Parts: sequence; structure tokens; C-alpha cells
Amino acid sequence: MRGFVVHQVERGERVRWNGVRQAVLARETVSRIVFGLLAPVGWFPAPLPNEGTGIPVLLVPDPTIGRASLSLLHVYLRQRGMMVWPYRFTRGDESLAERAGQLSEAVDRLAKHAGTKQVDIVGFGLGGLVAAYHVVRLDDAHRVRRLVTLGTPWRGTRMAVFVPGALAMDAHVDSHAIDGLDQVKIPTLAVWCPEDPEVVPAESARVDEERSVAVDGAGHRGLLVSARAFHAVRAGLTDTAPTEPAA
Repeated sequence: MRGFVVHQVERGERVRWNGVRQAVLARETVSRIVFGLLAPVGWFPAPLPNEGTGIPVLLVPDPTIGRASLSLLHVYLRQRGMMVWPYRFTRGDESLAERAGQLSEAVDRLAKHAGTKQVDIVGFGLGGLVAAYHVVRLDDAHRVRRLVTLGTPWRGTRMAVFVPGALAMDAHVDSHAIDGLDQVKIPTLAVWCPEDPEVVPAESARVDEERSVAVDGAGHRGLLVSARAFHAVRAGLTDTAPTEPAA
């Protein structure tokens, strides 16, 4: 609810409570309950995958939320024959650059395990920002082939002031740490929601018009329980045009 108020203030509009926002709030509430129940899944690192074909996929969670939030997306991609590894960040108060350094080690580890030269990355929230920093600033060997983000504040979010820690401060709209990250050169797709209560302004979750797919009414964490968002992620990894999933 706080995010909606900031959205309206940002746009210079009166705060209005409508059906779309009620639906987003309900989805966010359900998502928090689901991921709360799944929390034990993310307490320990996941084993490297031994099943799946093609370029391996590294799932990068928001470090402030945890690996369990990617459980449903992990199952979705794995059931479609992909080799998927959900990464778990170490606990601590690291900056964006420090988290990206940790991610570099994970990219190398997954590629070596899979016997490939490259990996694909799917990042959620601030995890997508860490992935983008890695690709733009650290990936000199071009180990990442494709990048897909969900609800990632590419140009920062004003909601970062409500989240403690160095990483959140690096994600503020005035932070120099994120300057130029939206100039990423590899194939990239940003899956975003115009009503995202955690990304303000919501358009910050887009890379640009051509490399972005909107999922109306999904919310923020709700993107991780959305069939439309999952379908868009798969399309971004396979370079196919996103379409509505079958009913």
C-alpha cells in the first residue's frame, strides 16, 4: 500500500484506491504467504543441476528476500527441460559491486559444471540489478549469453529508502552505482508490472520499449507466481515472441 501512495505522489496525482490496486495487494499478500511457507527451501545452497539441456540458467534472487522466492519459477523452467540452478547469496550487508563479485563466481561455477562457455541469467528484484551490474561491469569474458529480469529497478526505485542495507542504497534513483546499467549489450528482456508497489517509478523496471514485457496487475512478488510472467521469462530465454499462456 505504501508503494501505491509513493507512485501517486511521484506522478503528482491524488491517491486513489481502485480495483486493480486491490487485486495487486491481494496477489502480493498471497505471494508473501506462499514464500513464507517455502522459506526453509532457501536456508541452504541448492545443489548444482544434473538434469536439463541447452544453456544452463542461473536464477538470481533478490538478496533481501531469499532463494525460496524463486521456487515456483525454478520448477516451471526445469519441467520444460532446462538446466536450472537457483543461486543463494551469503548473508551480510554487501554493496551492489560486492554482490556482483559473488555472482561472477557463481557464473563460472555453473558454466564449468555444465561444460558450457556461457550461461543465461534470470534475476528478480535487486537480484536482477546485481546481474545487470555483473554483465555490464564485470563480465569481460562474456560468460552470460542472455539476461531476463523480473521487477528489477534498472534506473533505481524510491522505495529503496525503506529497505536497510548497502545494496538498497545502491538501488536508489539517485545512486551512481546503477548509472548506465540499462545500456546492457547482450540480449535482454525486462518483465515488469506498471502497478509494481516496490519499483517507483514503475517504468524504471523496463530496459527500453523494445526489450520489455508488461504484466498488468501482477505486482512485485506477484510476478513470481504469475503464469504470464513465467511465459515471458521462457520466451526471453528461448528468443521467441512472448504470447499469452494457454488457458
